[in-house]
Amino acid sequence: MSAPVCLTVDHLRGPGDDRLLALLDRHRLRTTFFVEGEHGASHPRRVADLMARGHEVGLHGWAHEAWAELDEATAHELLARGADALAAAAGVPPTGFRAPGGERGVHTATLLVECGIDYDASLGDGRTPGVLPEGIVSLPFVWGHVDGAHYLRPEPAAPAEVESRWLGTLDRAAGDGEPVVFVVHAHVSGLDDDRLAVLDRLLARVTSDERLEPLQMSELARRVRLAASPSTRAP
Repeated sequence: MSAPVCLTVDHLRGPGDDRLLALLDRHRLRTTFFVEGEHGASHPRRVADLMARGHEVGLHGWAHEAWAELDEATAHELLARGADALAAAAGVPPTGFRAPGGERGVHTATLLVECGIDYDASLGDGRTPGVLPEGIVSLPFVWGHVDGAHYLRPEPAAPAEVESRWLGTLDRAAGDGEPVVFVVHAHVSGLDDDRLAVLDRLLARVTSDERLEPLQMSELARRVRLAASPSTRAP
């Protein structure tokens, strides 16, 4: 069975967006963007363009708050406001969420269920997906698969080093069949030619290796929920 690979994009900030979108188009890859609610409100045409290209849009907070530090009432208000803004821009409500900063906080899983969100793409149990007790699907990432964790540190990693690590990740996924979630940012990887070339070669590998299967996050969530359903478990 092929290993699911999700190349996800955080933010919709302008610099680098067009180059990253052109790269995705060249590889005929439709992926998942996590967008702040305020950007849906201020740039609805950009969100609509993502949808028209075949991408899906998940919620990334309202204005990239330190999500894990929010109290329950504030988190609820920002979730509702952000989801409404993205729904108005995209034409459909978001089904996914990724907490700004990565950590969802103690209240978020319950609030996401109440808001009709199907999956959470924040930090979790390593790379292992599953269904949380609250009923929401967890599709976690790890920091080693985030471009900013390599390129935004005080001494940035060389693109060749990141490429070697990420291609190694794909090698292991091709062997064990476990899902991999990458997180990239247009303003981190889209503006630098060498970093963008790393993504180009990464996508070429994902789309050409029959042991790997590029997926949008909503499809991975559907499969995880189906696998966890009692009716699909072996007796």
